[in-house]
Amino acid sequence: MIPLAQYLTEFDEQDGTPFAGRKSPAPHPRRPRQPEFEHLMLVASRAFDPDPSADIVPFPLIALPEMALPEDAATTARKAVPAPARAEPADADAGQDEGPDEAAAVVAGPSQEELLEAAREEARAEARAAAEAEHQAALAEALRAEREKAAAEQAAALEAARAEWAKSEGERLAGLFDERLDRIETVVHSSLASVLRPIALDARRRQTVMELAGAVRTLTLDGAPLKVRASGPADLLDALAAQLGSGSAMVAFTPDKDGVDVRIECDQTVIETRLAGWRTALEEALA
Repeated sequence: MIPLAQYLTEFDEQDGTPFAGRKSPAPHPRRPRQPEFEHLMLVASRAFDPDPSADIVPFPLIALPEMALPEDAATTARKAVPAPARAEPADADAGQDEGPDEAAAVVAGPSQEELLEAAREEARAEARAAAEAEHQAALAEALRAEREKAAAEQAAALEAARAEWAKSEGERLAGLFDERLDRIETVVHSSLASVLRPIALDARRRQTVMELAGAVRTLTLDGAPLKVRASGPADLLDALAAQLGSGSAMVAFTPDKDGVDVRIECDQTVIETRLAGWRTALEEALA
């Protein structure tokens, strides 16, 4: 901005006082010649005032906003203070030359607010990164704990299910074993009855025949003529005759189709087998 003193010294007054005008014979006041500079405040000259000692009244012109003077500055100007010395153009040029350099120097680097904002943004980024890392670590820890808990619960559930299955399966197998054991016992009894019954009966018959033969020999031991009669099943009588050999001539054999036991009669002596009772007992044992 060009100083105000530089504008004021451009007037044609000889005494150097910018507000001291010349008297003119014209009856009406004349406006001073407007300089060719911008932003000037024009005031009325006191050369046309009948009372030179009166204060100078400014011409009623509207001042530009950027050139409006404060109230104290306008009062000082009305007292016709001598204008200061004109500033050398070199100084103005120097001031004008230094302004862009200083502005360029200021604009070259970031401002303090920008530096603070960059620092805040960096701190926020670091805080976000730290929070994200902490969140990821906490999430991983929670996931690991949840997996361990799920594995423990699964193992406990499997163990409980296996125990329950083992119990029910044991009960089922026990029932099946009892059932199969009953069947096995029935099969064994039937097998033994079918196998052992003939063997046992045959053995008992042979033993009975031998015992009867011994009894008959005892009765005929003294050689006295005796009347011996034998009755019973034909097969047993045939076996008894074969067992007696030559002594069978003294025995009269009478087959009995309905009888089971062998009956031997000699005078007052009667010998009878118990094959029917023994067979009944064997059937009950093998049943």
